[in-house]
Amino acid sequence: MKSLTLLRGLAFAVATLGAAGLAYLSLLPSPFITEVHWIPLGVGIWADHHGVVRNTVAFFVLGFFVFTFIGRRWPHFLSLCAFSAAIELPQIWLPRRTFDLQDISAGIEGLAFAWLIVVIPHFIYSRHRAWSRD
Repeated sequence: MKSLTLLRGLAFAVATLGAAGLAYLSLLPSPFITEVHWIPLGVGIWADHHGVVRNTVAFFVLGFFVFTFIGRRWPHFLSLCAFSAAIELPQIWLPRRTFDLQDISAGIEGLAFAWLIVVIPHFIYSRHRAWSRD
């Protein structure tokens, strides 16, 4: 039981760092990921070339991690959707950045896909276990 609590705490810390990284990247003056020195150049080139899709991928990864290790209920999903919108909003006031509803919807799409990838197998597994007990 203690190891499970430790695992959840570690998962929460990693998710918080991932969310902080997304917030940091969204608040940079430049939208170009290749200008961020700690991100591998290949990842930056891919992200800069794929624009809005990078939001889908980033939020898929964050959502998959959160839904797998922290929780997959609606409050988890909705709080991550709100986070997707919240980190886009300050871009209204950043000179080289633009507020874009497509970025928010791409983030939510990534979260929805991650939620389905995590929830459907869990649902099937729990149904299978319930049926095998009968």
